[in-house]
Amino acid sequence: MMDALALLGPPFAVACCLVGIHTCFGLEVLKRNVVFVDLALAQIAALGATVAFMLGHPAQGLATYTWSLGFTLVAAALLAGTKAWSERISQEALIGVIYVVAAAAAVLLIDRCPESAVANEGALAPSVRQAIPHQILPSEKGGPIDIPARSAG
Repeated sequence: MMDALALLGPPFAVACCLVGIHTCFGLEVLKRNVVFVDLALAQIAALGATVAFMLGHPAQGLATYTWSLGFTLVAAALLAGTKAWSERISQEALIGVIYVVAAAAAVLLIDRCPESAVANEGALAPSVRQAIPHQILPSEKGGPIDIPARSAG
């Protein structure tokens, strides 16, 4: 029983956190009638983290989080500034373009990485099932998020 709890506890904790975050954020997004902005901003944050990683920063370092936050703030400012254009250009169309361009740019950057197969798999299809306690709780060496390297065999 304790083995099952040790195995399933961390992924369950991550799932509960994600439900809470997505519920609060989703209600706010629906209230503002901009449905896909959260996906576009998440993709922009991933692009910022990818750029930081390609510049040589550690994946869980403060610089990576700063790059990710910076990219997200610039994209949010761009979206907020273009709301006045909504009569000529649909806000949803702009959000879709931002999402696709950010996703394509991240894939192209990851492809340049020597470990591109592992990086692509982790970036495009992250798994909550593989969460372990040191990935959830902050540690002295890094932040709460950790991308484990997977063996090829």
